[in-house]
Amino acid sequence: MFFGNTNFKTDKVVLTSATVITPYSAISDGAILVSNGKIQEISSSPTTFRESNAEIIDCSGTILIPGFIDIHTHGGMGYDFTDGNFVAFENLSNFYFSRGVTSLLATLSPLNHEDLGVAVSMISEYIFTNYKYTNIIGIHLEGPYLNPEFVGGNNPDFLEPADVDSFVNIMKMSRGFIRLITVAPEIPGINGIINAAVRAGVRVSAGHSSANAETFQHSISLGVNQVTHLFNGMPQLHHRSPNILSEALIDDRVFVQVIPDGVHIHPSVLKLVFKAKGADRFVSITDSIRATCLSDGEYDSAGRKVFVQNGEVRTAEGVIAGSTLTMDRAFKFLVKRLGVSFIEAAKMTSLNAARSIGIDNSTGSIELGKEADIVGLDVKNFDVAFVMKKGIVRYSKSGISNS
Repeated sequence: MFFGNTNFKTDKVVLTSATVITPYSAISDGAILVSNGKIQEISSSPTTFRESNAEIIDCSGTILIPGFIDIHTHGGMGYDFTDGNFVAFENLSNFYFSRGVTSLLATLSPLNHEDLGVAVSMISEYIFTNYKYTNIIGIHLEGPYLNPEFVGGNNPDFLEPADVDSFVNIMKMSRGFIRLITVAPEIPGINGIINAAVRAGVRVSAGHSSANAETFQHSISLGVNQVTHLFNGMPQLHHRSPNILSEALIDDRVFVQVIPDGVHIHPSVLKLVFKAKGADRFVSITDSIRATCLSDGEYDSAGRKVFVQNGEVRTAEGVIAGSTLTMDRAFKFLVKRLGVSFIEAAKMTSLNAARSIGIDNSTGSIELGKEADIVGLDVKNFDVAFVMKKGIVRYSKSGISNS
């Protein structure tokens, strides 16, 4: 169970005597050599690197998996990315580390246009200033180009028409840190937004949308590669009216963002999604709000009042409005309720998200040459024991770190 000094004296560290989860195998009693923040070697023998002049960290009783990647999260522990200040961002970063998240996209719901610009600018400044150390790696704009009939828990007053110049201006404010945007493919003028995003290297997701099959397929041809919180914020499936939902399930090019909490989607339907998409196109997200890991009650969420009861988040009208899920609990749900393997769960909570936003060359899995973004989970309860980001321990259950 992860003991020992983590104030490393060298730039080489060996994590040893743990079950190591790679995209291809689960290595019992394995070891990982981390050098200069990257994974240098992986071994099936815990004693392989004893002569490597590295610090040896005994990880007995843990499972080593890639750090979680959450591409759709609004906040937690009383903070929201719309707060727009460094104190909130720093507290959020630390909170996410404690839950095993080594990379995340700060997700912004629709806001007053001026407030949206401020939030984008401040988050981008924070990332630019702390890029070497933070787990906040970019921004996900959830809107403001959404279908008002399927706005969900977002504030419909802050939706905007699809104006390319306005979007390009927001991208300029972001210093290139907008990595993902959710749009409704059916709203007038949206193709210009999709084209501008794709040209800038921004991934595009379809969501809060009533797009029919033809419209959604056209958006895929323009560059849309995923769907935001599948089944939520969209019409349900009718056997004579194929739509965004049916196409997302059958099109192998499309990643699907899924909230695996048993509330947004019934576990039996989650199994259906897994059957349709497999372990390679299923992207676990939290869609968490500031109330995450706090008590039930009334909270502000991007300018709207929401109410949390038994961990479920709803508006006054009873509409689901985000979640209080964390990525470590998502991993547990996938393994214990869906019955997926550790290898599959690691893909569904890390690698697939990395692939969906184009960062899988550097992170998302335990493989040679990738950044040492590693989480140690207690083998008994899957609780987070420690979290490493680029070879630096950013969280350990004992409170020790070398950051």
